[in-house]
Amino acid sequence: MIEVICDFETCNPYCDLTVVGSRVYAEHWATEILCLVYHGYLWTPGTDDAVLMQWAADPEFLFVCHGTFEKDIWRAIMVERYGFPDIPNERWHDIQSVCALKAVPLSLEKALPPLCGREKDTEGSKLTIKLSTFRTRKFRGAHPKNKAGHDIPLTERTPEVMERVFAYCTQDVADEAALHARLGLLPAAERRVWLLDQVVNERGVALDREFIHGAQRIVDAARGPLENEFRLLTGGIGPAQTAKVIEWVGSQGVALDNLQKGTIAELLGEKEDQDDEDEGSGPLWGLGLQSLPGNVRRALVIRSLVGSASIRKLSRMESCIAEDGRAHRLLQYHGTGPGRWAGRLFNPLNFPRGTAVGSDTKKPCDPDTLAGAILTGDTDAIRDLGMVVEDPPFSATWRTADPIEAVASSLRHAIVAGQGWKLVVGDFVQIQARVVLALAGQTDFLAKLAAGMDPYLLTAEGIYNDPPGSLTKADNAKRQVGKNTFLGCGFQMGWKKFHEKYCPDQPEEFAQQAIDAYRQKVAPKVPKLWAALEQAAFYAVYDKRPQEAYGIRYELEDGWLTARLLDGKKLYYWNPQRAQKMLPWSDTPKDCWTYQTVKGGRLLKTYAYGGLLTENVVMGLERQLLVRAMLRCEEENLPVIFNGYDEIVCETEERFASWPHLKQIMEDPPEWASALKLPIAAEGWVGDRYKKG
Repeated sequence: MIEVICDFETCNPYCDLTVVGSRVYAEHWATEILCLVYHGYLWTPGTDDAVLMQWAADPEFLFVCHGTFEKDIWRAIMVERYGFPDIPNERWHDIQSVCALKAVPLSLEKALPPLCGREKDTEGSKLTIKLSTFRTRKFRGAHPKNKAGHDIPLTERTPEVMERVFAYCTQDVADEAALHARLGLLPAAERRVWLLDQVVNERGVALDREFIHGAQRIVDAARGPLENEFRLLTGGIGPAQTAKVIEWVGSQGVALDNLQKGTIAELLGEKEDQDDEDEGSGPLWGLGLQSLPGNVRRALVIRSLVGSASIRKLSRMESCIAEDGRAHRLLQYHGTGPGRWAGRLFNPLNFPRGTAVGSDTKKPCDPDTLAGAILTGDTDAIRDLGMVVEDPPFSATWRTADPIEAVASSLRHAIVAGQGWKLVVGDFVQIQARVVLALAGQTDFLAKLAAGMDPYLLTAEGIYNDPPGSLTKADNAKRQVGKNTFLGCGFQMGWKKFHEKYCPDQPEEFAQQAIDAYRQKVAPKVPKLWAALEQAAFYAVYDKRPQEAYGIRYELEDGWLTARLLDGKKLYYWNPQRAQKMLPWSDTPKDCWTYQTVKGGRLLKTYAYGGLLTENVVMGLERQLLVRAMLRCEEENLPVIFNGYDEIVCETEERFASWPHLKQIMEDPPEWASALKLPIAAEGWVGDRYKKG
């Protein structure tokens, strides 16, 4: 196919692309195209379009862009307003997808220097952005057409300014061409996954707008009383007065350096919002801070509630709803190095776990019941549900939930099935821990799992030296220890981190006992896996020759170290280099290697070691199980609308809504899993509103 690298520059002062996403931005009435540069040609609205029209219609032309913004602009504006033919997904290539696959920065600005030795035209970028910046920014997000001429742009569209914008766009296309030449196309198997990703992202998720409005009314009504309570507790200080709050907390005998989300979550013994349970489920007995003065704890809880990032999801959800009533482009293809998706916009992969539960059952409320109360927009309707929160966490001490906590616990229920349709949701059970054991060859433990035995109790028996089969689920404390150990220790976690993460109230010897039990009794073959992968990767870097261990092949390829998995997929480590590192237990440096990984959009040096390499391989294989199941779902009347870590969320006609059908798809093992004797298990449900299964 003939490749056509293209790039749009657009303008819209009333719609923030970073908030609403490219679909809503492209559909917005005020979004206009400044120019399109393609294959060396410059097109502006009103100019000759015969060549572009011909190429867009010709199946021999592949349109290459950086990100999916160009595709959304093409369909919403070029097709709808200017009459160009649609370009199907099969005729688009996204350079950014290869950046994601090969674990380098997604942004052009940050990818160009390390990969191509050139810099992006940042001044041209700033000038173009200024064309969308007005002196009075009254309108944010998506708005109906009104008062379009009342604001004054910071930058006038003079001929000189527009020539500079055109030059900037032309340079961007040249930069994208250089990056495309450096990275190449996606491998065939990944191309298929990317096309699936486009279908899922373009399908989108249905959001209950009335639910969002009701939840926002409850939050707004509950915020005032909470802020008043905060002032009463602190002697008149407001929750937003950070310095004074820190000073007040100090006066109560609690030293705090900052009030950042992670700091407060740790102080209160809570986990930050996330939806990935593969690392256990929190401390065994809290964080040793249950003696925190009651007034301080309550003040910090209130401050967390009124400033909750979770609650801000409500406005983000509202902003993301497109003309079809759905939110689109919520997932980033290959958002992590091993290949799992990452969340975007309001991030459906990162809903709060839900701390507010029923007072009788101590379990999450029925989604329809909770949603019904929220739809009223009335805080009393929430209070009538009698929801409670364990405070402090893991203390068995319960208090009445604040309405905001109830709303935060319900946010995922804003995702609904369309009329006459159902959500069909499945979640792989303990999949990371199981893949670790299977890859290491720990078949004895896997056989027990396949027989239906509880891995957490089995692990606890090893830790406490209890006779086999002597523990039951009634031994909750021991089972919790076993759960954290089984799920958290497969990637070489040491006893110090285990102690800090899971049991800071216990003696250090207890953490050592748990780690030793995992490595010596539960899974003695897993440490051999860590060592073998570390050695294979090390010699591949040092000797510059392919090395293999446990079926994983490490090889240097054009600036990357690659790890080929059991099914042929490759993981990429950019810029591997020989290195030395001092270890706490040694007086001499250890030979090792480093690579550069993307964190916060930037490349940072990372030291490779066996547990990290094992984690990457395991997550890569886990992702392949997810992809295989998603592809099958698309073929069998179970359209996927998003996935979250180990979870697949489908939306289908009610007549096709079958959890056993999805379960069969998810548990059907590929050849490599069968060869490893990997017992794949999935849990799921069918319903109208999204919930945590």
